Amino acid sequence: MNRTGICRLIAAILLTTTMLCSCNNNIVYDHYESTSLEGWARNDTISFAVPAATASGDYETSLGMRINSAFPFMSITMIVERNIIPRHMLITDTLTCPLIDKKGKPLGQGLNFFQYTFPLKDVALSEGDSVAIKVRHDMRMEMLPGVADIGIRLTKK
Repeated sequence: MNRTGICRLIAAILLTTTMLCSCNNNIVYDHYESTSLEGWARNDTISFAVPAATASGDYETSLGMRINSAFPFMSITMIVERNIIPRHMLITDTLTCPLIDKKGKPLGQGLNFFQYTFPLKDVALSEGDSVAIKVRHDMRMEMLPGVADIGIRLTKK
């Protein structure tokens, strides 16, 4: 192997090492639930049970969503309820999430399914606190087509 080949190999190893080391190890919860193939019913609440925090601190929370081309609107309104247990502290967020631009182009990432992430307000957790999260849509349609998955991610700041 010549000197140029060795330099390229070393550069590739350094790049790979840097990428692996830059992974976010502060993610404490990242989970998606699928919705019904017939459509997401307005009264169908999706629930998440975040396990007890191992450390006190502030946690970033985000709502993830995957839609396909059957979704009929430019945005979606979501209601997210976070219940901090055992304190029984209820935090309710109402989000209007833009999904499609005025030209009909999806704002998310993907080809057949489009991935979106929307931040929620940070939450302060004490060691041992867990979070019960409920998500539902607040749209006029009773059955909302095109929503494939809903997810929640908590990251320690």
